[in-house]
Amino acid sequence: YWLALYSDCRSYNDGVEKHVYRQLPTLDARFLVEDGTVLRDARVGEVGEMHLSGPTVSPGYVCPDGRISLEHFGATRQVDGKKYLRTRDLLRLLPSGGLVYSGRADSLLKHGGAWVDADALQDATLAVRGVAQAAIVPCATGIDAFVVLQTQQHALNHKEQDENETNGDAHSPAPKRLCLGQIPSYRVLSEVRRVLPSGSGTRVHLRTELPFHPATSKIDRRALTAQLTSMADEMRRHSEKHDAIEMGHVQCFAIWLRLALTMLCVPQTVVCVILALLSGGFSSRIDHVLRLARLCYGCMLRLAFLPCFWLALTYVEHRCGPAPGWVASRLKRVHLPAQYSRWLPLVLAAWLPSFWVQTAGACACAYVGWARERDPWLVGGFGFLAALAGVVPASWVLFTAAVTTASISSRATEFLTFILSGIGLYYQVLPKMLSDDYGWLVEGQSGTRELPRSWDLMTRLRLPKWMGERSLVWDPKAAVVDQGNAWNLVYVEGDRGGRPWNSVGLVVNLHWKLAGSMRPFFDAIDNPVALPVQSVPCGPHGGDTGALSSTVERVCGVGGLQSIDSMQAITLTEALRNEFGKSLGVADVLRCASVSELLDVMSRETGAEDEPPKAKTCYRLWLCGLGPRMCTVDWMVSRPNGRLDVLALQRAVNRLVVRHPALRARNAPEQPMFDPTYMGAALWQLWCANGQAWTRSLLGRFASSSIFQTWPRSTIMPQSGETEVVLLRPTVAEITADARWEASDDARAFWAGSSLLNRKPPGSQMFHVCVIPIFNVRGKSPEADAVSVAAEYPSDEVKWYLYAILDHGYCDGPTGLPLFADLLRLYAEESGEPVGLSEPPNACAMLEHRLQRSLQTLPEALDANDDIFHDGLVGWGYRSGYQRFIRFDKHMMQLLRYACRDVLGCSVDVAWLTAIAASFFRLFPTLHRLNLFLVVTCRDKPAQEQMVGYLSSRKLLPLEVGDTRTLALLGLADMISTARRQRLWRRPRPFEKCDAIEINIVSAAAHGLPLGFKEVRCARSAPREWNRGTTSLMNLRLDQVSTDDWDFRLQSHDGSWGSEWGTHYAQALGSVIHDMAMRATDPVVPRA
Repeated sequence: YWLALYSDCRSYNDGVEKHVYRQLPTLDARFLVEDGTVLRDARVGEVGEMHLSGPTVSPGYVCPDGRISLEHFGATRQVDGKKYLRTRDLLRLLPSGGLVYSGRADSLLKHGGAWVDADALQDATLAVRGVAQAAIVPCATGIDAFVVLQTQQHALNHKEQDENETNGDAHSPAPKRLCLGQIPSYRVLSEVRRVLPSGSGTRVHLRTELPFHPATSKIDRRALTAQLTSMADEMRRHSEKHDAIEMGHVQCFAIWLRLALTMLCVPQTVVCVILALLSGGFSSRIDHVLRLARLCYGCMLRLAFLPCFWLALTYVEHRCGPAPGWVASRLKRVHLPAQYSRWLPLVLAAWLPSFWVQTAGACACAYVGWARERDPWLVGGFGFLAALAGVVPASWVLFTAAVTTASISSRATEFLTFILSGIGLYYQVLPKMLSDDYGWLVEGQSGTRELPRSWDLMTRLRLPKWMGERSLVWDPKAAVVDQGNAWNLVYVEGDRGGRPWNSVGLVVNLHWKLAGSMRPFFDAIDNPVALPVQSVPCGPHGGDTGALSSTVERVCGVGGLQSIDSMQAITLTEALRNEFGKSLGVADVLRCASVSELLDVMSRETGAEDEPPKAKTCYRLWLCGLGPRMCTVDWMVSRPNGRLDVLALQRAVNRLVVRHPALRARNAPEQPMFDPTYMGAALWQLWCANGQAWTRSLLGRFASSSIFQTWPRSTIMPQSGETEVVLLRPTVAEITADARWEASDDARAFWAGSSLLNRKPPGSQMFHVCVIPIFNVRGKSPEADAVSVAAEYPSDEVKWYLYAILDHGYCDGPTGLPLFADLLRLYAEESGEPVGLSEPPNACAMLEHRLQRSLQTLPEALDANDDIFHDGLVGWGYRSGYQRFIRFDKHMMQLLRYACRDVLGCSVDVAWLTAIAASFFRLFPTLHRLNLFLVVTCRDKPAQEQMVGYLSSRKLLPLEVGDTRTLALLGLADMISTARRQRLWRRPRPFEKCDAIEINIVSAAAHGLPLGFKEVRCARSAPREWNRGTTSLMNLRLDQVSTDDWDFRLQSHDGSWGSEWGTHYAQALGSVIHDMAMRATDPVVPRA
């Protein structure tokens, strides 16, 4: 019967490109739909099962005994008195009369190019111990498995049936059903994944219940398919909403660009028309042509020199001028109002006469050349051109500029490239700058000024407004949250140095009744019994299995690879390289769920990192923050006992600076270009995300290249006295200043480190190291050197701290692990304990390479982890908000650790993401999807974990959850853990942060530091203010202070929810953490 259709050489797209078929005219075919108990023909647009009848349809197979059987062929059906063969093929009817294949009605489905029996998969899933219900639903993009795990109630319901099955039969097998209290739920889920086909097309949905058909009492696969369709529709609506937002911005910026170009050319056009009218009939046609040519020439001249005016005024605005003197002193008095500075170049270029434009343009280039390069030859060359601009045609001026400056300055080629690239950058950021200034004027500081509708152009010049009414609406009555019955909320207060303080933070405590009844449980958490390491059959790897299992257990703990977090993955990759000689990437380790999988990955070790750009002294990276956005990252490690050789430490610091070029970086005098290039990169990603066709043309390649070529540079200094880092040492007074404040040694060390930072040596040096001894000082001068005094005390009375600070814009928390690991190993060598070191990669070269790839003409880079998100546009959705500081009782954190280790089988950061998302769903129970805007560390490729550099980026992790009242907590954790392991996140679209939760989780480096050193963190103080604006639904920052102590800062949430919303969220967090540990198979949102 498979010869019943033919293709008409057309295609149809219903999410997947498919062929359009037509039936043979000589064949009787009907497409039927079961509508309850009624069998009817499918309508246009519906999917029906193909039924065939006619002489070409075989009656079946001939059996050995001569019978004709349809047992393995198909089944027949009587329709309107006629016999039809059921083909089990589903086809959709198109209005044109065509047919589109839509799958099978039976259990056969195609996955990965092979036919798979869905019933066999379902039976294999049900055979897994701990699975109560299962359903396999095929779809166009893969296989969706819906699973319900057994709970205590399931075990009680089946107890009697199991006893009946085994009663009276001594040889009958034991019942397969087993309560999840005996099998960790994550192991059941892992076993379910093993029986299903591997690959990203297989998705597991863990539910608390499955829908049943009311007539047949069987699992309703149509309802499950409808759920998947609803989730896909929700995703499509989300995409369409952001398409509309992006298109509104693109249209507004296009109008501003056209308006700016019109303003630039109107004065010249008006002058040309007036001259033509004054000449009257005395002008010939040739005169008109020449006048038109001069008009076009003047407009092109202004278009070319306008970016030069803007560059010069930008450097003036940032006070980047000549050497100190009378010019610099007068330059500092220049005041350009922030709301009008971007309009001034446009006014100058539009109204200055042509010969003055040439002179002013040459002077602007001369000034920028001095402010940027400090090259007198560039100033002299362009000054000479400015003097000739009034008598030499502009075309000759431009030609002479290139020849003259190239002959007298060694930096002319790079500077001219910067000037030409500045043209491309300027016309990309000009609409944004003008619209921002206009928005500031229209909105005002006292409120929004509504413009009359008749002013259509003026209205269209305003950017689309963030519609607050479209955001989530907080309804306390609909929220499913414990209203304080089990959780104690306390305001944070304390005393520091005799000064009492209080704040708006709160503490979530486990209720004393629950804490008392669960005391044995907490004792078991604090003293866990080591689980046996999963046995792996020794295959071709031989005896490496035992050694590898020991390494994994040492780094990851008893949870193994199931519960590894990002920091442990970095440590494990370094251990694999040192102990096994295998250079794996962090992503390779994270994707492994067992030791056997890790062995397989090690056996087919991946290739080396892509070759970075050739070594050079300057990199197009702006390493240091600017003013209030100064990006200072600090780390502290401690050594509980033992002496510290300070001279050896100084030599180790000098070698560390030589070893890592990023520590010798200095910023070029290009601070004014930081904001324009950052804004230009964000706008470029907006053009690409919106699918603008010109981004894939030659013009698009020039636009993206111009952003990269004008990006501020940082220079790697050669090793010299200028780059040496002198250890900062506190005085006795600085380590004893807080003796009246009963603080820990760690807090005193941080206090002393803060004092040392205030008196660090001035200059452009970015890296500083402090050595701080903490001990009880007796009878010493307050001005004495604390390090020298500590050498006189017994070693067991002194606790040493190393405090490192890096004012580095491309630096993050995980940078501290390789930095201190290398420093301490170098210190061990200097103090007589040789330790092998492998050469780290050039962080600046790799970062520049990643920046360049993020500005490709493609919408996204080829590797999602390498795709940098430039968030220069995320301030658009800014609205008022509130903040809270949430602290958790030790028992709450013990529950979280138990949940991630023994129940969910995931890392602590995944457990936090699960708790954060589930708490949000409980406050907004009608929500079916949620975007997590994550600050993640992408040190995925081999050797990147050794980098002293910033390889993190913003990634969006969308959660399409469907009905949160049937989705299990374990299912939500598995969804997040799978996405994290497979790196299914993506670069956010320009404005997706506005309706997402921004989360930054920083885990502590518990392993990987030699010589007994450990990372030290101190809990931060709670905020002192309620109000804080936000550009996202909620902004969270989590810092791990110790194993069971986390700083949970709700830095802001949408102000429309009210100031007390943070209290409800803290209550929801407490209840979710409790449920993750005790009832992980319960729904995310409990039923009322």
